[in-house]
Amino acid sequence: MGISLKKFTLLAATWLMSASPVLAAISDGTLININRFSGTDNTAGQYGNGDPTYGGSLLGGEFRVTVGNEFFKTFCVEYNEHISLNGNYIATINAGAIQGGESGFSNGWDLLNKQTEWLYAQYRTSALGVTGFQYDNNTWADALQLVFWKLEGEATLLGTGSFVEYLNNGNILASASSAIAQDASQILQYLSNNAAVANLGDSRVSVLNLWSSSALDYNLLNTDASYRLSSTVANVKEQSQLYFNDTQPGPLATPEPASAVLWGALSLLGVAFSRLRKSSRSQ
Repeated sequence: MGISLKKFTLLAATWLMSASPVLAAISDGTLININRFSGTDNTAGQYGNGDPTYGGSLLGGEFRVTVGNEFFKTFCVEYNEHISLNGNYIATINAGAIQGGESGFSNGWDLLNKQTEWLYAQYRTSALGVTGFQYDNNTWADALQLVFWKLEGEATLLGTGSFVEYLNNGNILASASSAIAQDASQILQYLSNNAAVANLGDSRVSVLNLWSSSALDYNLLNTDASYRLSSTVANVKEQSQLYFNDTQPGPLATPEPASAVLWGALSLLGVAFSRLRKSSRSQ
């Protein structure tokens, strides 16, 4: 009794997909832990087991968000709010930072900048094309955090090449002579060179708002500006982070390496199966 090519391909796809797990998506009300991490462990993550965080000299990211037995790296989008390291928080996924931000705040939130979406997606998919950029590097991680703050209106760039806190020009975050400021300027140039696509953003990226309590109406957070501005929300809000939903397809439907391997394997299996059928018919 034979098997059709369609059934064969479906069985092969099921087997291959089971060998390529995707990080679980966070939904409103998910309990997360956020921390820095300098050691190694057996936790599965975006870049392999036990991947440490880098940067942090500006008191921002990289941070490590752990959900169950999985984790990913992120950066904060609000300079003037904070989290407790190794803290456990309730998370919601929203279009903007709720009751946060030093500029761009309107109707109870600060909507995420499109270039922030695109840049974080590039970082999470290992696609950053900035000259000299290095993952797992303290200076580049700090530079990325600085650029995210600038894009979100939390920092500004002076004509001297120094980055300063938006609401206090006396608070220098990175001087023009520092390696962090120089790398941040390279990232900004990269964004400028790719403005046509960067300005489109990336729908896979949103804001991970963190809360010290689950006593919230998650629906009203998205639909009701008066609720977002309420004391109920203000009393439990914490620093917001970036979130990349890797269960969604990219904006240009370009397969990530795992998908490319999957479909390449399926194609080879299909060719092999077709040849086997032809061979059996000719005998």
